Amino acid sequence: MPPEFLGRVFGSLYGAIGVAAALSYLGGALLLDLTTAPVVFIAAGAGGLIATLATAWSLHRVLSTAGT
Repeated sequence: MPPEFLGRVFGSLYGAIGVAAALSYLGGALLLDLTTAPVVFIAAGAGGLIATLATAWSLHRVLSTAGT
């Protein structure tokens, strides 16, 4: 990455992380208003597990095609 573009890359990355955090706070608050705390914890755990599995699957695909 050319040094003059590093600020744009980090801004894009951390900007997206900030937006995702804000959306998760809003979604969690709405879910908590509609249900109970245990339901929110289970939903958050399931969402984290799904995100981890999707990342592992994507990484496996990329690494398996990069070797060929």
